[in-house]
Order: sequence, then structure tokens, then C-alpha cells
Amino acid sequence: MAVKTFAAGDVLTASDTNTYLNNGGLVYITSATLTGVANSGTTFDGVFTSTYDNYRIVTAGLFGSTTVQNMIFQFRSAGPATMASNYYHGGYYCTFTGGTGTQTGNATASWPFSNIDNAGGKCGGVMDLQFPNSATAGIHTAQWQIFNNNAWVSYAGQHGTATAATGFILTVPAGTFTGTISVYGYRKP
Repeated sequence: MAVKTFAAGDVLTASDTNTYLNNGGLVYITSATLTGVANSGTTFDGVFTSTYDNYRIVTAGLFGSTTVQNMIFQFRSAGPATMASNYYHGGYYCTFTGGTGTQTGNATASWPFSNIDNAGGKCGGVMDLQFPNSATAGIHTAQWQIFNNNAWVSYAGQHGTATAATGFILTVPAGTFTGTISVYGYRKP
């Protein structure tokens, strides 16, 4: 949609507001502030629909009840059923003390989502998903950045199952986790 340029003295009508101001950017879908969620995880079902092609998940204040561990991400399909195969990813990490490296996964059961620890909720990140609600094989792709107390990681991933995802689940291997998770859709033009 074209952007309207207003001149000095122009009247901003309700039609202009509805057409130009309400038709861009991210649209809030849902959020949850989690406290002491068991390692079996928390689900966000029904958040991926045909309304949007692309989505953003924002996390903040993540921490776990145990030492450093990876939070994991899995798609869920209608039913709902967890989609626990065909995740591919590659990432690069850098610690604030100078360490660097790579991390990859080939046809795994999940994507690593965030490295969390028990040091006060300083972990979080952003994930952008492309076409999670499409049933086209290999089209569920994502890019995400995460940070914790002493490092950041940048990932790219692909999910290779020909099933439309309608939601996702976040889990940890042990203990409990706490934090805020928000989901947004990228408005279509």
C-alpha cells in the first residue's frame, strides 16, 4: 500500500486513519508472562493462521531454575500435535569475553530457542518466522537472535515437514522457566 503524504493544513479524516495508519507494521496477537513453568513447556496454539504470512516472537526476562540450559522451540499443528522432526539450523555465537563458534543441527527434533540460566532473567531474543502456516514442505523458515548474560547467538533455520503449523511450544530440559513471550503478525499490504 502506498504511503500518503500529508501537507500542512490537510485534514486527517477517519478514512485516512483507517486506510493508512492502521494498515502497516506488526499486529499484536498474544503474550504471556510465565512464572515457574514446568520443563514440559508452554504452548501457544492457534497463533499462526492465514491472516499473516510472517510472524515475530519476542522474549524477555527469560531465566531457568537450574544452571545454563537451552530452551527449545517446536511447531505445533492443528489437533494440536507437536511437530518433532525435520528441523535444520545453523548459528554463530560470540561471548562477551571473546569466544566465538558455530552451532548446527540437521534433521533434529527442535530448534534451540534461547540459552537460559538462573542468573536473574537477563536472557531473551527475537524470532522472525516466514510462512509457518503453509503446508509447503521446507517453507517454514526463521531467523532469530538470542542473548543471555554473557553471549549472543544468531541463527537461521528451516523446518522441512509439509504440515501447516498453527502454533508452537517452548520447553526446557529440566527444572522450570520464567519470562515474557509475545507473538506478533506482520500485516499484509
